[in-house]
Amino acid sequence: MDTCRDDRLEAGFTILELIVVLVIITALMAIAVPTFLSARSTANVRAAQSDLRTALVAANTVYIDAQSFENMTVTDLSAAEPSIHWNDGPTTVGPHTLGVDLTHDIATGNTDVGQPAILLVEDAGNGQCWYAVQADQDSPYYGEGPQSGGQCNADQAVNVPLSRIL
Repeated sequence: MDTCRDDRLEAGFTILELIVVLVIITALMAIAVPTFLSARSTANVRAAQSDLRTALVAANTVYIDAQSFENMTVTDLSAAEPSIHWNDGPTTVGPHTLGVDLTHDIATGNTDVGQPAILLVEDAGNGQCWYAVQADQDSPYYGEGPQSGGQCNADQAVNVPLSRIL
């Protein structure tokens, strides 16, 4: 009789043990998934901010040659920084594509930066648009705002309060 009892004990796990393991795994997943999704969103925002900073460096590189943002083209910017996905126009065409507006007298939110200026807009891929504005001989302004119609557009920057800090 002891032999049968020993065989039964070595046969496997009880249903209660399996349920406890499943509950523990489910609890760990409930903690890990939101953390992962938050980290991904934060990474997209940081990538958009990095692209804006890199794009402003490229714009200032071209500015040094031309002494103005007025005659700058997207071709010039692309030659200065080929790693950025430049869009020739004030609208982004997808996440991590930089829209460039070289045509406006830019007054955005709480800031009138004057003319000529460059306005860069980037879709962070999370429903947020990031903006960078720089006028001749001035430090850049940065801001963020929600997408409109599923895309980011330079014209939306009018409603975005900007600051000197990114």
